[in-house]
Amino acid sequence: MTLATVQFVTQTTGPTSDIRMFPETVQVKTFSTGTEVMVRGTLVAFNTSVGFWAPWVTGGADGTGTALGILNEPCTLTPGGEVQANVMLTGRIHRADIVSQAAATSAQVTAAVISTFRGLGIIVEGLAGVR
Repeated sequence: MTLATVQFVTQTTGPTSDIRMFPETVQVKTFSTGTEVMVRGTLVAFNTSVGFWAPWVTGGADGTGTALGILNEPCTLTPGGEVQANVMLTGRIHRADIVSQAAATSAQVTAAVISTFRGLGIIVEGLAGVR
């Protein structure tokens, strides 16, 4: 395992500093190699085939299709090694501030967070008809 050096990025897409995200539990997680630039609020999952965290993918295999947290800071994955980033594991976030790296529809993202987040202790605000 090669851990890439820390990279500081400026968030240029997705929610800005006005993001309605209130973390209660944040842990450092190691992300697998890649080329994605992930912004704060990105849905993340644990890839069981490689043993590292990765962006959530709708219908993804090996655990990547199950959203388990939300990225708490911008992060750039690198092809040359793993990177570490803070992930919100419990807390509150508004649905409009959740970002998906995959080509998922809004309905797919909503379904993903409804099916797993309440049991994990992540409350998603702004969902119609969910109590």
